Amino acid sequence: MIHEAIQRIVDPVEVNYDGMIIFAIIGLVINSIASYVTRDGDSLNQKSVNLHMLEDVLGWAVVLIGSIVMKFTGIAVIDPILSLGVAIFILIEAAKNLREIVKIFLEITPKDIDLEEIKIDIKRVKGVVDIHHIHVRSINGEENHATLHVVVKKYDKNIKNTVKEVLKKHNISHSVIEIEEANEGCQEKICK
Repeated sequence: MIHEAIQRIVDPVEVNYDGMIIFAIIGLVINSIASYVTRDGDSLNQKSVNLHMLEDVLGWAVVLIGSIVMKFTGIAVIDPILSLGVAIFILIEAAKNLREIVKIFLEITPKDIDLEEIKIDIKRVKGVVDIHHIHVRSINGEENHATLHVVVKKYDKNIKNTVKEVLKKHNISHSVIEIEEANEGCQEKICK
């Protein structure tokens, strides 16, 4: 789109204004409905779909305004300039989404998760001596998953359930917990 817009700025072409106006109105109506339907998403996928719909609405609005202005002024260079503006806007928004997607793929701890606060809260659970090897990640930008090792004085099956409740308070919906007694020591090489 950027390449074509630049070529059309350098070498303007004749534009069918009436056809542009008709297609812009149809596109604006259809994409506005689609944008309204997809507006209530929380996951990264849903947000991306809604962003795409909003970009389409913006694009058709620009086409409509540009075609009306060009029809009455005859300045054909308006079309590629507006196309360039829409393309740059889409590129910026896509880069923001890409940054969030990369964080998910790299299993980076979500920004709203404070690992130190979680450790402090888990250590308050009766019977817990220590916590280590904790990792929190998101697989969809909405739900958080955790894996961790909990060191206890003596094994008690209720400790795991209590720790899971603590994690839920920290917006962690799924967890895998390894329980270790204090005299046992961790068997994972990464913990040593």
